[in-house]
Amino acid sequence: MSFRHAVEVLRSENEAPAAQRGRGSRILPHRSTSTRAIRCWMDQAIRYYQERLKQTPEALAYLARRGLDDAELIERHRLGFADRTLGLRLPEKTRKAGHEIRSRLQKLGLLRESGHEHFNARW
Repeated sequence: MSFRHAVEVLRSENEAPAAQRGRGSRILPHRSTSTRAIRCWMDQAIRYYQERLKQTPEALAYLARRGLDDAELIERHRLGFADRTLGLRLPEKTRKAGHEIRSRLQKLGLLRESGHEHFNARW
């Protein structure tokens, strides 16, 4: 699914009336990956980056210098820190599971074809 298509799907679901949400109504046709699967993968990546933020004093100091060090704000907006360690946490790309996971993360735009994180050194 392209980035644009993912944004359109998420936008349409957010704009749908509350009574229609969760009923499986889809405005745009889905390609090979369901919205639920995309959200699952993105949620896992977001949680990973959130943990990296909490464990990286330099990243927390960066936010503090900008007045963004409120814990509630960080949680509500799901802030995280991409520090080039995601690839180290994945199975090797030469293994089947590693190849599949990396391919999915590339399709989501989190990893480049080279295997490097797209959002490296970003908070």
